[in-house]
Parts: sequence; structure tokens; C-alpha cells
Amino acid sequence: MPRYKLSPEERAAEKARKEQLLALLSTLNVTKVEDFQGLYKDMVGAFLESELEAELEDELTVLKRPITAATAIARRALRPRTGSWNSKFRPNFHPNPSKNRI
Repeated sequence: MPRYKLSPEERAAEKARKEQLLALLSTLNVTKVEDFQGLYKDMVGAFLESELEAELEDELTVLKRPITAATAIARRALRPRTGSWNSKFRPNFHPNPSKNRI
């Protein structure tokens, strides 16, 4: 049974990756956990911002497409219903279940 789960090539790649990370951390003057937390927060913030901008751009691209009859029907079906409700359409719900009208 082999002693290592990783092959020698995978172990060498993992060692090189760790050395690169340590070099990056020393370049960025990360000496304390607080420094790393701040760096991590900045990295995640930048990543989320770029992803949200890309998603917004995709949505705007979708909205710019010409509307076909099928798309209009689908949008109408997904649109929340608005307007005034008559009393006969309001649900008869009371927080006390014994007072609910059926």
C-alpha cells in the first residue's frame, strides 16, 4: 500500500503552490492573522463585485433582446399581480385558527 495518497508529481505541484502562496503573503506584508483577514475580505469583495457586475450585464443583455410573443407570455406569467383587491378575494385568515372563516 502506498504511503502517500498523491503521486510524486502532485506532491511537487502542491509544494510549489504552497511556496508561491508564502511568497505572495510575504510580498503583501501579511504577518498577522488580522492582515490576512483584511486581505481575504478585500479579495472576496472584489470577486463578488466582479461577479455581480457580470450578472447584471447578462441581465441587461437579456432585456435588450427583441421580445417575441412567447417571451411576452412568459414574462406576463412571471410578473407579480398588482392592483386593488376586492374584499371577496381577500383570504379569510386570522392568527387564531378558531376564528378563521371557511
